[in-house]
Amino acid sequence: MPAIKKHLNYHYITAQKWLYQTFHFTRREQTKFIDDAKDKLKDSGTIGETFFSFTKALMVVFLLPVYSFLLLYYRDMIKKFLISVFKDQHEDKVREVLQESRSIIQGYMTGLLVEMGIVAAINIAGFSSWNRIPGAAG
Repeated sequence: MPAIKKHLNYHYITAQKWLYQTFHFTRREQTKFIDDAKDKLKDSGTIGETFFSFTKALMVVFLLPVYSFLLLYYRDMIKKFLISVFKDQHEDKVREVLQESRSIIQGYMTGLLVEMGIVAAINIAGFSSWNRIPGAAG
């Protein structure tokens, strides 16, 4: 981590020198410009919120499938690692806990799917009957 920090700091200083040589912006002016831009982005409200919301959504949409794929791809390695963390005498218990965890998670996911189905059915029934109510908009 210190090497990465040092490397990024080097590039930051190099960029500041280039800006000074090319556009004659002092370091103080560069810092003020960046601070003003951050303040304007925060103060703009909707634009700033939209930008940050979009960035968060993009990260979730991108990272969730990547993490899911990696967890599924390396699940055997993770299982071996968890077993190797504990002493050999506890291997049976660790395998039992992993198996129980798997069945609990499968039950939880099944329950979520059932719940989603029930909510979808109720919404379909509710919205389809909305058009039959006299005086309802639509």
